[in-house]
Order: sequence, then C-alpha cells, then structure tokens
Amino acid sequence: MNKSDISLTIDNKKIRVKKDLPVLEAARINGIDIPSLCADPRLEPQDKCGICAVEIKNMDGLQLACMTKAADGMEVITKSLKIRKLRKGILSEFLSDHNAYCEPPCSYSCPAGIDIPGYITAIARGDDKESIRIVKERLPLPRIIGRICTRPCQKACRRQNVDAEPVAICQLKRFAGDNVAGNPVDEPVAAQSGKKIAIIGSGPSGLTAAYYLAKAGHKVTIFEAGEKPGGMLRTTIPSFRLPKDVLDEEIKEVLNLGVELMTNIRLGRDMSIDDLRGEHDAVYLAIGAQRGSFGGIDGSNGDDFFTAVDFLAKYNAGEWDWELTKVVVIGGGFTAIDAARAASRLGATETIIVYRRTKKEMPASVNEVIEAEEEGIRFHYLAAPVSIDNKGGKITEVIFQEMELGEPDESGRRRPVAIEDSEFSLEASTVILGLGQEVDTDGFDKILGRNSKGTIKVDDLTLETNIKGVFAGGDAVTGPSTVVESIAMGRRASIVIDAFLGKRNVRQACHDPMTGLERQKPEFFEIAVEPVSKIEKQSMPELSVFQRSTSKEVELGYTEKQARDEASRCLDCICHAASVCKLQGLSIRYRAGATKFTGRQGQYEAFKGRSFFELDRKRCIKCHNCVRICDEVQSLKVYTVDDKGYPALRRESYSESGCVFCGQCISACPTGALKDITDTGILRKDKRERVVTICPYCGVGCSLELEIEAGRIVAARNVLTSASANKGNLCVKGRFGYGFVNSFDRLSQPLIRKKGVLTPASWDEAIAVVAGKLKSVKDKHGSDSIAVLSSSKCTNEENYLLQKLTRAALGTNNIDNCARL
Repeated sequence: MNKSDISLTIDNKKIRVKKDLPVLEAARINGIDIPSLCADPRLEPQDKCGICAVEIKNMDGLQLACMTKAADGMEVITKSLKIRKLRKGILSEFLSDHNAYCEPPCSYSCPAGIDIPGYITAIARGDDKESIRIVKERLPLPRIIGRICTRPCQKACRRQNVDAEPVAICQLKRFAGDNVAGNPVDEPVAAQSGKKIAIIGSGPSGLTAAYYLAKAGHKVTIFEAGEKPGGMLRTTIPSFRLPKDVLDEEIKEVLNLGVELMTNIRLGRDMSIDDLRGEHDAVYLAIGAQRGSFGGIDGSNGDDFFTAVDFLAKYNAGEWDWELTKVVVIGGGFTAIDAARAASRLGATETIIVYRRTKKEMPASVNEVIEAEEEGIRFHYLAAPVSIDNKGGKITEVIFQEMELGEPDESGRRRPVAIEDSEFSLEASTVILGLGQEVDTDGFDKILGRNSKGTIKVDDLTLETNIKGVFAGGDAVTGPSTVVESIAMGRRASIVIDAFLGKRNVRQACHDPMTGLERQKPEFFEIAVEPVSKIEKQSMPELSVFQRSTSKEVELGYTEKQARDEASRCLDCICHAASVCKLQGLSIRYRAGATKFTGRQGQYEAFKGRSFFELDRKRCIKCHNCVRICDEVQSLKVYTVDDKGYPALRRESYSESGCVFCGQCISACPTGALKDITDTGILRKDKRERVVTICPYCGVGCSLELEIEAGRIVAARNVLTSASANKGNLCVKGRFGYGFVNSFDRLSQPLIRKKGVLTPASWDEAIAVVAGKLKSVKDKHGSDSIAVLSSSKCTNEENYLLQKLTRAALGTNNIDNCARL
C-alpha cells in the first residue's frame, strides 16, 4: 500500500484505498456492493439515480456514495431501514415511468414453456410461418392446442391490467397453425442414429415424444390400441371443439418425419414390455388414463349410467343410438361439459351439469361454460351426488346434498363441505359421470411400479420406470391432466430418451438450460403500463346457437385482420435485458413496484439502428450514460437530450448522427433501453455460457466476452472489469463482428479443384494437396517465394498456429493480416 493511502470502514469492514477515491469506487474495489443505476467505471461519477445513498458517521442525512470522497477514518453504513426505504421509493418512481415489462408471465404459466411473446409478435407482423416455427420448438401440435387448451397463459396475461381482457393467445396459435397448414414449416431432421424407440399410445404425450425423437434422428414406432391414432384427443374431445380432419392432419405431420404407426395393437394383449424392450433401444409408455371413474356412488349401475369417457367415445365414434331425455352430468371439467354439450346435440330434452364447487372453481374454461350456457345447458353449483334412484334398471332421479366451501385443499381451491340435512333430488333418465379417469394397466401391472393412485411410478426428473430403458409419462403417470401438460411431459421424455440412447448423463440433460425443462419462475412485481395498441379484444366468430345441432366446429377462427389486430394487443412482456437489467434486479431486491403509470404516451418512440442496435426510450430511466459515453469516451456526440430529459438522436437516424456503431452505449445502459438486435440467443442472458477472449480483428488485444448457446456464439459484450488494453471499450468489429462464425456460407468441407470443378474432399486429402503444392513451390523457388495471408476472422489460436507453420515449416516470415502477425 502507498503511504498516502487512507483507511476507512464500510459496514464494519476496514479497508485501505487511495485518497480522494469516491466511496462507491472504494467499496467496489474491495468487493462491497453499493447499488447504483448510473455508475460506470469508464465515466466520471454523476448524481443521476440517487440509489447509492449511504449513511456516514458525523454527517447529516444520507450522502451519495458516488459523489462523496473517501476520507481517513470515515465510517460508512450502506444498509439500514432508512436507506432501504429511500432506495425502494426511488426504484418505484422509476418503474412508474418505465413503460416496459421484464418477464412474460404467460410463458411461465405455459406447461410447455412456449415463447408466447415471440410467436405473437410474428403474427402481428404477418409472419405466420415463423410464428409456428417458434411454437414447434416446444409444442408440435399448434392447431390442436389452439382449439382445446385450458389457456393458463391467458389467466396470467398482463393485458388484463390494461382493459380487463387478456390477449387471445390460444386462438392466435390456432390462426397461425391453420394459416400455414397447406405450407408447413420445414422440419430439419438429424442424421439417423440407428436407435429404435417404441412409443405406446398415440395421444398428445406419445405424439410429442415421437415428434422430437424423430427429429433427433431416431427410428420411432407408435403402437396404438385403437383403430386410429390420437388417443383421447380422438375419443373424448368432440368434433365441435376439435374437428377430426385437423387432428388427422397434425398427426400426419408427425408421421411424415418417418414415424411408423401400428394400430389395433394393445400392450398386455398383443405384446409385452419384455417383447418391446428386446426389439427396441428404449420404450416410452404414454397409455393415458382412459378408464372412466364411477366414484363409488350408491346405485351407480344400470343401462342409463355412463362415465363421461365412455359416453364421449360412443358419441365421437358415431355409435350412440339411444334416445336421451333428461340428462344429469356430474362434474365440472372439460370432459363433463363436453359430454353435456354432446348430449344436447343427441337430442336430450334437458341437460343439467351439477358441480360441487362454484363456477369460479370449475376446471373447465370460462369460454366453454359460456358456450354450454348459450346452448341451453343448465348449471347447478355447490351440490354433490349421494345416491341414484334406480328402479327396475331404470334411473328415475339423483339425490344430491348441498355443499359450502371450506378451507383450500392441495389444488388451491376451497374444499367443498357437506351441509347437514340439505338433500334434494333431480329427475333424470340418464346420468353421465365426469369425475375423472383411471389408468388401465391390465396385463402389465405386476411388472411396473405403481403409485397409491394407481398411476405408473417413475423418477420425477427422468420419467424412467423401475425397468431400465422403459420410461412413462402423460396421464399414465400424473393421472388426468390437461393436453398441454401431457405434451410438456412428452417433450421431457424425448429429451431424456435421446440422452439415454446417446449414453449421456440423463439427469444432466434435464438440467441443461437449452432444453427449458427447468424454469425458475421470476418474481412478477408490478410495473406501469401504457399499451402500444388501444384496440379492443377481437371476438371469436362462432356458429349461432341455432346452427349448433351438428358436430360442426363452434369456433370459426379469426379473420386475418382480426388476428393481426389481436396480436397487436400483446404488451410484449419480455425484455432482452431480463436477468441482467440493474433496474429489474434492484427492484426485486428492494421489492419496489408501481401500479400507476405517470408517463405520457408518445414520448416513448424507438429510434431504430442500422443493423446492430436500437434505442427504445420506454425502457429508459434518463441516466444519460449513453449520451455521456458517446461524448466523453468516443468523442462522437451522436446523442443529445430532449426537453423531457430523454436521450435523443441529433439527426433523423443513427447514420446521419455520425454513429460508428461501436455499441458503447449498449454496454453503458443499466436497463433494456438499448437493444443489440444482432443477438440471436433464446436463453436469458444469465443462463448462457460465457467465454472471455481477445478480439482477433487487430493487434490492440482488446478483451471481450462471448455469449454461447449450444456451442454457437449468439452475442458479444464488453468486459468492464478488464485490465487489458481496451479497459472495457470495444469498436464495431469487436462488438458485432462475430456473425461470420455462424454463417451458413462458411465451408464445412474441403473442396479440391478437379478438372476445373471444385469437388468435396476429405480433410486428409485436402491437407495433402496443399502440403504438396507448397513443398513444390518451396523446392523450386525457395521459401521467400511463399507468402501467407491470415484472416482476422480466424481465432487467435488458429492465427498463432498458422504463423508457426509459416515460419517453422515453410521457413519464411512472409505472413500478414490486419493484425500484423
């Protein structure tokens, strides 16, 4: 330490620093965190955010750590209730004028983890094919799910905070899927692995697993017990919700990947697990839960009593030929309501749905309940069946008991509690019971481990059963679940099985951030919002009630204008800076939030870049770091400040303003106001692999950090803590010049000119040809007759080896590139 250094205490930690160093910098050097939004080590301190306020002994009030010089003997406190309250207030004020969101709650609510803002944005700009490509990264059946999903994403949609109406996320997926049905998305398939997989069941989980395993290059065979594929998609979901031609077309897209389908083959009857395991490298059991539950109701026998599963199977197969009069359906899920609507279409004179909770707690969607009500179906809530009066094999009435809601159960819904002496009866000639389904494991139940609920027991992470190489998922494991949940499990199975077949660590495969299987749900704190689009929610065109006596689909689908307008309602609740934004991190730490928007619409226009970045002022907090680094470090003065305190361009565009596109402003931005539009990554930045290296473009030796996904460079950024020549600064080449690495135009195989034509060759052959020609030139004309030009687009390691080859093997110093090797 220098004798002129001073000693001070920060949070009871004694440190020594150079005299006159700001307290904020003194703390940073010694690993003590004092939060700030406007501090940048390349810029002189400025009093802009106020977040770095601290208490200093013998000084009145709070002091800004960035503006206060460290002094000998100073005692600093960075954490106290008073400081915390101040920081929370400042952050909340920033958020009230911050017209942007950090994370998309819709995607986190989707069991499949689809990039919902991504595919909706594609629809808004008219690129339906790109929209479906995004969906299929996580879910291979967009047209099916776009019709029958339970829509948990819409329950989480933040658009409801604006006008009480969520974006029609599900119906937009259907629109895009239907729109590209005749022009399907290209399905790249990996090279054949030679591995064989048997999938038992062609429901949503089995089809999903088959889709992704086939794309991974494996030979997949689906064994289906029924005559046609689809499982419960075909047998329990009526055509007025899911037309069978749509089901068939999406199944065909899976089969077109080379998946083989074998129908009328039942596990336990026609084959055993041992048979399958002997002929295949892995087996996935996706048999579903297709056996309806009778619930143990007294008197539940006779010809007029059915489970909803059995009733719908007959309805969908066109096999129902009995007259229906007064029908009572018991249950509140999708299957129960589908059964009631089917009964109405079969001519029932009266149909009543009885549910033991209230309308609010029903598992079925609000839309389906509304459509059922429109079709004349009555609902009776807060009642549970006690017994069925069955005289001479004919049902006459059902005895119910009234219920009231008690404390919440494991599902989070309030538990129904019976009210004493409250029995009543409903006249009925047919009873349909929609109380859930059970797994049918006849024929192999003694081989597989079972849970207490009768489902197949698996490892919660890997889905592997007690038999090595045999995996299970979907309703067979979870019990009755939603279609989208089964799809999510089918995709998990595909990732696990692919790792198993490749002899990789299966558990590590589940933890790989690239798969998206593990999603850490962020804390969704409230922030202000002013939507870009004021358009009201678009109503879905439907058949009139009088046209619903047939199996025709009720929802007709959006027109193109409706879809584009509806997609424009999306608030795009995701920021490219999520997980690295200082405002987000500090707001979560201090639990800051804002429910009232104080800004004004119109001051948030985005200034577009050329091909590298753009400035979006709705995410700006007016720290002016971009303005200052451009002026003080780059001496360019591209930015100015408008009358509201926001950064603005000096001319109409970046180019006209004299920008050299170095990206320094991006590195200085503490929020997501400046966006690198060359970033091709899909993971949050905190989930990416990071590699610090030296830029190869010139001889200065600037440090930079590459962001890697799946072995591909997706972004580059400054290393602000670097002690190298650039001290955290980069030029346009260092910041944005990595795109060539991933270029599809790069040669992946050597070419040798034969008879005037470039012909593919092996590496050994190509190296031999080059070595032979160089030796011939050297022998005939000498070493100095050879000159080697190296590319700055090679890695530093490659350039090093090339200059060693030139000097040591060829014996010449005639080697050059822009870095002057």
